[in-house]
Amino acid sequence: MLFSVTRFASLLLSLFLAGTIIVSCVREEVLDLKEKSSEQSEIMDAKQWFEERIYSENYMLSESGMQLYKDWMPDWTKATIHEQQKGKTVEIPLIFTKLTSYISEDMYAGYVNTKDPKYLQNHTSLIIETNFATGEKRDFIMKLSPSLKYLDQSMEQNENTYLNISDNFDGHVFYYTLDWHIVSGIKYSDGIAIAKMYKIYTEEVQTKCNE
Repeated sequence: MLFSVTRFASLLLSLFLAGTIIVSCVREEVLDLKEKSSEQSEIMDAKQWFEERIYSENYMLSESGMQLYKDWMPDWTKATIHEQQKGKTVEIPLIFTKLTSYISEDMYAGYVNTKDPKYLQNHTSLIIETNFATGEKRDFIMKLSPSLKYLDQSMEQNENTYLNISDNFDGHVFYYTLDWHIVSGIKYSDGIAIAKMYKIYTEEVQTKCNE
């Protein structure tokens, strides 16, 4: 009789533990779904804000001749969200139909010499930042231009983001307005910023580089 009671108690304990694990898993899945739903909502808000802005301010065709939604477009399906203390950032990869116009001469030469498609990789993103305190948004374009050294040595070509540059990144990061005016740039060597470039708009646009 004692054996039967002990066995029954053991069975109840097993069922309780199994039920606890199932409830815990369900809660985690619900939280994951809520988080994904929240992220998708924020991405859709950023998309709506961006599209309203570009149409109202006539960014469809820039002075460079690059036409939005014909020559380049944001890939919203691959958008990611990153939060900081002062705000959040939505980073959206760009798709180009004129790819060779947006890679460096060294990368293009590397492709011509090797026919390796890794040299044609394009790391250009639309960045939309939201300030938590004011609710204001701003957007710009970020272009990663890795060196041949980095492309030859690194196995993870897409590990660099607006808020996270890898410890071994070698090359340049450039920032543009939506009509493709360069605003600034940073030169990296082994993940360390060693030089800054910025534009000075005068009667003649000049580029300066601080080493």
